[in-house]
Amino acid sequence: RDSAPAPARVRALTGATFALAGRLLVRGQRVRVAAELSELNGGTVLWSGIHHADVDALFEGQDDLVPHLVGQVT
Repeated sequence: RDSAPAPARVRALTGATFALAGRLLVRGQRVRVAAELSELNGGTVLWSGIHHADVDALFEGQDDLVPHLVGQVT
């Protein structure tokens, strides 16, 4: 928390080229997800965004959080 490993270390450990990372904040029945997609060779952030959702709708599969994130990073 509050400290992420260096992009080069993540790449060395996982063999991945890209990483999707973020933070989750829940307040009452609302959730906020802040995410960013990074290229691990140089650590360049390719995309970042924030999405808000209702907790109950999210867990019932009625919110578009996951499709929204997937659509943004692909």
